Amino acid sequence: MSNKGWEHLGDGVYAKYDGFGMLLHANSHIDPTDRIYLEHSVFKSLVEFQEKERSMAKALSVIHTSECKERNR
Repeated sequence: MSNKGWEHLGDGVYAKYDGFGMLLHANSHIDPTDRIYLEHSVFKSLVEFQEKERSMAKALSVIHTSECKERNR
């Protein structure tokens, strides 16, 4: 079975770039249960969302670590 440009990202998600946007298929690249097409601007927004969430999680981790150190004094 040929993937023909599809890449398995994990958790049943397959991705393929068509030159304009990103195609995402769920559970199979041949017979998917769900399909999503992300134009470049939407993909960029998704990446920015992930970066924002990662920064927020890091900031919360620093706060939590500081609070734990303060309690243990």
